[in-house]
Amino acid sequence: MDRETHRSRGMTFFNRRLFPAAQEEWARWLEMAEQQPDNAQEAAAAANVLGCCFSENGRYNEALDYFSAASRHIRKLAEPDPALSLKVALNKSAALYMKGEADMALEELEIAESIWGRGEDALRARILLLRGAYALDRALYREALTLHSEALTIYQGMEDEAAAFVTRLNRSISLVKLGEFVEAEEELATCIAAFSEAQDFHHEAYALTELAHLKYLQGKPYRALDLCAKSIEIMLTESCILDRLEIANVCRILCLVFSSTGDKTRAEHYKSKAVEIYQSQKSPYLRERADLCNEEQAVAMQEADKRREGTEGRDFFQIELSLNYCEGALRIMELTEKMDSYTQGHCNRVMQYCTMLADLLELEQQARRELVFAARFHDIGQVAVPKRVLTKPGPLDPGEWEVVQQHPELGAELIRFAMPGSRAPDIVRAHHERFDGEGYPNKLSSEMISLPAHVLILADSYDAMTSDRFHRPAMSHSEACAVIASQKGKHFHPAVVDAFHSLQQI
Repeated sequence: MDRETHRSRGMTFFNRRLFPAAQEEWARWLEMAEQQPDNAQEAAAAANVLGCCFSENGRYNEALDYFSAASRHIRKLAEPDPALSLKVALNKSAALYMKGEADMALEELEIAESIWGRGEDALRARILLLRGAYALDRALYREALTLHSEALTIYQGMEDEAAAFVTRLNRSISLVKLGEFVEAEEELATCIAAFSEAQDFHHEAYALTELAHLKYLQGKPYRALDLCAKSIEIMLTESCILDRLEIANVCRILCLVFSSTGDKTRAEHYKSKAVEIYQSQKSPYLRERADLCNEEQAVAMQEADKRREGTEGRDFFQIELSLNYCEGALRIMELTEKMDSYTQGHCNRVMQYCTMLADLLELEQQARRELVFAARFHDIGQVAVPKRVLTKPGPLDPGEWEVVQQHPELGAELIRFAMPGSRAPDIVRAHHERFDGEGYPNKLSSEMISLPAHVLILADSYDAMTSDRFHRPAMSHSEACAVIASQKGKHFHPAVVDAFHSLQQI
């Protein structure tokens, strides 16, 4: 297979979010390019897209390694390509920003701007968008608004609607901070509708969080509570991204809501959760938000009587419904943070594979939502398994194996509190069952296991096989596919295997 085939196949897999497959194709492309000394330009391009693949999957350290490799290849060129150099610098800046290295991200962005000439509008707009995002972190709202407005003009001229709406969302954050509530609300309403239609769920959740903040500032705390609940629900059941900072932002708003309604106990609970996340960040600008929580809560408590929204005509049950959902979901998320970084990343990747398979199998909307929720938290029961057992490099003894086999049951009971009345707990309970009845904990087989659970079984197995574990190295994508094919009708449901293999048809 030639280099161009590996490049194009990798792009196809990347667009389908089948990251191990994309990494395998692009790693082969990079290897072949590096074998010829005169191919530094192509090697740099291959290393750059590999970095993008790892960055998109939340693996920022590996992404930065590849971006650095791309830069090394570029430096070998007698006449470096400014466009490629700019892309690498921008990608590296974004990865550093997402990793929490705000100051280093700014330095890399300055490198990108020094490369910038009369290049593509898309690259210029991306520079403006990133610089505006960094200005937001530093609370430079007027500067951020100017930068994002410039970026929006470019994206609209290019008719790039997706990028334009992301930019409008960023603009709305500055507008709220600057007290321009009418314009901000119009922007947010437009963005929410556009993101929902495009099924861009994580940006829809972010927009709902910002609207919640706006409603709080307008003296409508219970409306803010509803919007927080909706944002959390979308992040858990629709989006492939569970952003800890966005969870902190939701908790900060909930702190303000309960401060303004006089519920000091709940206000303190949510403030402590937000502060904990903000203080864990490497960026000094993000850590400053911990102090902001204290200041904002003090103001909210002082103005509680003036700002309190009346509950006349308001269904108290609906208020409690939103509150209970928020509290149950956030407790589950607190438990997930006790799991190691591998398990957290594993659950997010499994959720992405489940989302794709659910679409191919045309699962109905409620079943799809329950599957995504279950996939995100399917290993939460491992919080009760001793770390020495989970990380044991050799085979488990009978007692240790018995403990491990209990985690699906415990996980099912834990998430039942966050999604009452749904089938998500049953999906979690069955994620180590097998089509042939040889799994655990209940040795269910075939039709005794729901189709969403069969999807989770395969997705979980695929990611486990293609990830490094304590007792073995990762398989390649091709090796994992061969195992899955051999287990059709044994470990895995035949229809789910067929759907999985259709993802790879190019």
